Amino acid sequence: LIAPSQEEQQWVLDAYNQNLPTLKSLEDISSSARFYRDDDGILHISTYFLTKNKNYQVDGDAEDSSHMLAMVQTVAFILHKDRLFTLRGEKLVAFRAFRARARRNDYEMDYKDPTWILLGLLEAKLDELADILEDIHKDLEKYSTEVLNNHQREQILDLDDMITRLAQQED
Repeated sequence: LIAPSQEEQQWVLDAYNQNLPTLKSLEDISSSARFYRDDDGILHISTYFLTKNKNYQVDGDAEDSSHMLAMVQTVAFILHKDRLFTLRGEKLVAFRAFRARARRNDYEMDYKDPTWILLGLLEAKLDELADILEDIHKDLEKYSTEVLNNHQREQILDLDDMITRLAQQED
C-alpha cells in the first residue's frame, strides 16, 4: 500500500483482519521494533529504503532537498499467514524493479509464497542501494578532483561551498 487512506486501512482490517501501522508511526521507530513477531505469530519488519532524489542537482540548493542525491523512506512489511502487506509513503524503484523481474521470471521462486516475495523485494532494495552508492562515489570523486587538481585550484571560487557539498554527500 502506498500512503493508504484511513478507509483503505479499514478495508485491510475488515478483509484480512490485519491492523496496519500509520506512516507517521513508522518515522520514529526504535530498533527493537524494526523486526519482531507478535503474539499472533505475525512478522513485522520496518526498514529504510534509500531512494534516488528525483530533484537532485550536483550543485543543488541547500535550502531545499535538491542537493541530496538520496532520500530515506521507511517501508513496513507485515507477513500474516499467506499474505505480505507492504506499507510505504511513495512509489519506490526497488518495488518497480522487483515487479519487472517477476514478470520476466528472473527469480527462480514461488511468487505465491509471501516469504519469497519479501526476499525478492529486499534483494531489489540491495540492488538499488548499490546503484545509489555508486552515484555517490562518482560525485565524491568529482568533488575531490576539483579540490585537489592543481590546474583548477584558482577556479574554485568558494572552497567553503565545495566542503559543504562534500559533507552533504558523505551524510
